[in-house]
Amino acid sequence: MGRTQKKVTSLQGDLGLFQSCFVDRSGFKEFADNLYDRVGSMAEIDITGYFSETIRETLERIVKIPVRVRIICPFFIIKGPRDRKNLEALEKLRQTGAEVKVNDRLHARFLVGYTHGQKETRGLLLIGSFDFNTECIGKDRYDAGIFTTHPDLVTSATQLFEEIWNEQGSFPLQRRYRTEMEKILAFAPGPPSIEKHLIAPKPLAPPMEKQPRTQNTSIGVVPQSVSVDINSVFKVEITVSKIPSPGIYSYQLQVQFNNVQLEATNVEILNDHFLKPTSPLNIFILDPGTINNADGIVSLAMTLLGSEKGKTGNGTLCRVTFRGKAKGKSKLLLRDVILVDSNTQSIPPQVFGINDGDVVVGDKA
Repeated sequence: MGRTQKKVTSLQGDLGLFQSCFVDRSGFKEFADNLYDRVGSMAEIDITGYFSETIRETLERIVKIPVRVRIICPFFIIKGPRDRKNLEALEKLRQTGAEVKVNDRLHARFLVGYTHGQKETRGLLLIGSFDFNTECIGKDRYDAGIFTTHPDLVTSATQLFEEIWNEQGSFPLQRRYRTEMEKILAFAPGPPSIEKHLIAPKPLAPPMEKQPRTQNTSIGVVPQSVSVDINSVFKVEITVSKIPSPGIYSYQLQVQFNNVQLEATNVEILNDHFLKPTSPLNIFILDPGTINNADGIVSLAMTLLGSEKGKTGNGTLCRVTFRGKAKGKSKLLLRDVILVDSNTQSIPPQVFGINDGDVVVGDKA
């Protein structure tokens, strides 16, 4: 508190040298509408609060100037289409080049744009109750705040943002919505959503009752049988076959293996993978391929976004590289497989066959 009081004291008598003004909801809309021109010449822009599609395109243009854009968003529950769109907007910004984190304890709302000079930090600060979302920019709420270009206040805001950004409670967007969402969504109202199916890893599941291998629609390990020597490296692909309409919109899976015989070394999502969207912004890769050799698990999860259509037919989901460690046999078991269609309905496992793999590791080093 002492530092804040000192800053306020230092402003007395010199506010006339800098722009400072009260901002109501009309002023905030004007600020948001002209954000590109206001911060385009600055080195960095840091923002806290909730976001929506309303401001995304402007921020993407700012990223491309280039200006470094960092965003910290409070954690929110995916309850329906609006929350899903907000998450999609953040993910699209992340893919464009913005840096996005989530913090459970964040309550402050401010935007600070700045360039560090030799003597002082020059820039602008807007602080108040505003979020950069449809409600605030569209003047649906009564919000208010203060705008200033005073370097002391700009510097204080950059220091606070840096403190929040670097604390242990701030997680990258993908990690936060990968590790925490499911237990919170268990208490959220509304119909099943893609996020409920995909976001959090589940404990090891017992083997699923598999359908006959002759079934048309299937997911499997290719090749199904592999023989290698100790220290030899080999690759398998996880593929899907004869996926009917409306197609797969989202999926998650685990590949379980014997970690005595095998070590997973790499997971690749190929350029022409099965869920490849028509636009690179129309996909959210929740888990790009996590390797857990301690438990013998490789996991993967992703979802399409927006109006992208579900994918049908045949294709490869990913490629996994293993190394033979010790003589013996190992299964490559596809477990915790969840396929979700374009209607956000989980495809029952009775509908598709699961073809696991077998690996034999010889004794040659």
